[in-house]
Amino acid sequence: MPLSGWWWRALAISIDGLIVSVLSGLLLLPIYLRLVRALADYLGKAFAAAEAGRAAPPQPDVATLMSSSDQLVITLVGFAVQMVYIIGFLRWRSATPGKLIVGLRVVDVDRGRSAAKLTWSSVIARALVWVVPTLYPLLFLVRLVDIAMPLWNPKRQALHDVAAKTQVVKIR
Repeated sequence: MPLSGWWWRALAISIDGLIVSVLSGLLLLPIYLRLVRALADYLGKAFAAAEAGRAAPPQPDVATLMSSSDQLVITLVGFAVQMVYIIGFLRWRSATPGKLIVGLRVVDVDRGRSAAKLTWSSVIARALVWVVPTLYPLLFLVRLVDIAMPLWNPKRQALHDVAAKTQVVKIR
């Protein structure tokens, strides 16, 4: 079974990222609508002040626009949606929708033609290594290594593949 190329994986990640963003955005719509209303209110006051020849009102800080609890909810919802999406699809179909669209599948290492389901421990490890670096900005370097690693790894494994003992194969 041929291993997936880096560009196919990148395309699959982009498709999955778009889907996860839309799902998260829909769940977080009430928070985002409050943010848009607060920004619109500020801009309305700023334009009115400019038209009247007055100084613009002071710019709102982030805490005024979005509470720390809203920021925490956004982080937790994003984390939960990514985890459920990745774990659910990998366990059910051995591929996320992005991978299915571009003809990729995740298999246990050196088991390219295997139709066996991935284990729970495998999909959870894979998801955690992929998602956790998005929670803390200093882990961005881990994400970069994870994304680039298939370029030099002989089995084209990313860091999350190595952790889960999986690899990505091209099925069509």
